[in-house]
Amino acid sequence: MEFNSIIRSDDGNSVGSDWEQKVALLVDDDRDFCEDLKLLVEGCYLLESVHTAMEARSFLLSRTVNVILLDVDLGEGEDGLELLDQLQINYPEIPVIMISIDKSVKRVVDAMHRGADGYLGKRPTKAELVTNLELAIKARRSHIRAKSDRSSVQTEELIGSSAFIKRLRMDIERFAFFDSTLMITGERGTGKKLTSRLIHSISARRDEPFMVVNCAAFPGDLLERQLFGYEQGAFQNAQKRQCGILQEAGTGTIYLDGISEMDLDCQTKLLRVLIDKSFKPIGSQHRIPFQARLIVGSNRDLVKEMQKRRFRTDLYYRINVLKLDLAPLRERLEDVEMLVHYLVQTKSRDLKRKAPAVERDTMLLLQAQPWVGNIQELGNVIENALVHCNSPRLRVTDFQHLIQENYSGLSYSEAKAQAKRLFQERYISSVLKATEGHVVNAAKLMGVPRQTVHRLMRDLGISRRDFVKPRKAEPRNFTEDHKAAGSTD
Repeated sequence: MEFNSIIRSDDGNSVGSDWEQKVALLVDDDRDFCEDLKLLVEGCYLLESVHTAMEARSFLLSRTVNVILLDVDLGEGEDGLELLDQLQINYPEIPVIMISIDKSVKRVVDAMHRGADGYLGKRPTKAELVTNLELAIKARRSHIRAKSDRSSVQTEELIGSSAFIKRLRMDIERFAFFDSTLMITGERGTGKKLTSRLIHSISARRDEPFMVVNCAAFPGDLLERQLFGYEQGAFQNAQKRQCGILQEAGTGTIYLDGISEMDLDCQTKLLRVLIDKSFKPIGSQHRIPFQARLIVGSNRDLVKEMQKRRFRTDLYYRINVLKLDLAPLRERLEDVEMLVHYLVQTKSRDLKRKAPAVERDTMLLLQAQPWVGNIQELGNVIENALVHCNSPRLRVTDFQHLIQENYSGLSYSEAKAQAKRLFQERYISSVLKATEGHVVNAAKLMGVPRQTVHRLMRDLGISRRDFVKPRKAEPRNFTEDHKAAGSTD
C-alpha cells in the first residue's frame, strides 16, 4: 500500500470535543445584561459571569475558560482595557472579545492593538455572538499552533523499498487512527520525531498543534515547568503566569523526545497525568483536562533503564501501549541509493545550486558505510560533499573524510573493490535478516535471480542459517510440571 493513498477522515469532528462543554467568562458590571447573555448562548456555551476586574482575576485562578467577554467600561472607574492588558500578560492562551456600547473606530482599533480578538456591541444576536466566540477561539488556537512544530513533513525515512519501510508505512497508517499512547524507539537519527509528525499529520488531530519537547534540553524542574506551566508567584522569579505544553497542545499531539532523560520526580507527575487525564499547573489548585495524544521517543533501552532504577516501571507500562521500533540504516542498506538521490536533490536546493549527478563509485562508497548516525549522518555527509563539489558530478574525492577513514593506503581499484565487497556483505545480510534467511524471498526483494543470491552468499561466506529464527519450544504441560514440583498451591 502506498503511503500517499492513506485515507483521511474528514467528518469535521473535533477530537476530544465531548470532554466538556466550552466555558465563556463574561466580565460586565450590568447584571441584567449578564443574565440576558446567558440565555442567548444557552446550549452552545456555559457562560459564567463576574462583575469586577478583581472578581475576574480571582475566578481565573481557580477555573479554566475557553474565551472571555470583557466590557470596556466596568463602572466605578474600572477600565476594561487595563484588565485586557493584564490578561494578555497572564493568560495569553485565552482569547478576549471586548463588549461596549461605543463601537467607534478609534475605540475598536485601540482594543485590537492591545490584543483583543474581537469587538461586539451590547445587543448582539445569538448567531453574531456564537460566531465571534468561535472565531476568537480558532484565531487564538492558530496563534498557539504557530508556536508548535510547524516544519513541513519530510519523508526521508520513508524513502526506500526495503521490507522495513513497507511495514513502517502500514504501521503509520494504522496507528494514526488511534488515540492510544505510542512509544517509538530507535537509534539517534532514525527518524523518531519525523515518524510521530507523520502520524499526527494524517490523524483526526492534524489541524491541532503538534508540540515537541526535548526532555534532555530541560534539566531538573525546568522540564516540569515547560510541561505543566505555572501560576504567577508559584516560585521565585515566576513573574507572570505561564501556560504549559500539556495545556497549549489542547486536543493536538505531544511528542516527548528522549523520555529516558526525564528525572524520576517528573516521571511520577507524568504518570499521574496519564492516569487521571488531568493535571494542575504549578501553584494552581484547579485541575485542567489533558486531551492531547501522547507520543514518546527514546534511543535508550527503557527496559534496561528500569533495571537500573532510572525509569519507572509503572510509567513504562502506561506509555508502552502501541510501539514502533525504527531500524538503523545499516540494517536496510538497500534504501541507501534512493535516500542519496533524494538528499542530493533537497540539499542542493537548500544550497541554491544545481544538483550534481552521483557517480556509481560514489554510490558504492556511501553504501559501504556503517552510518552510526543513520539518516541524519548521511544527510550531513552529503551536504558537506556538496559544498566541496565543483563539478556537475558528485565524485568519491568530494567525500575526503570518508576516504581517509576507510581507504587510506589503498589504490583506487583496491578501494573500489573493498567498498563493493563491504556493500555486498551488508546489503545481502540486511535482506536475509528481513526475510529470516529465506533466499527466494530475498531474491525477490533484491530483484535478482535466486542463483545470483546463492553465488554471492558463497563468495562472501554468508550462511542463511545465521538469519533463520529458531523455532519456539513446544509449550510444556503445566499440570505435569506442577505435580512433579510437588506444589500444594
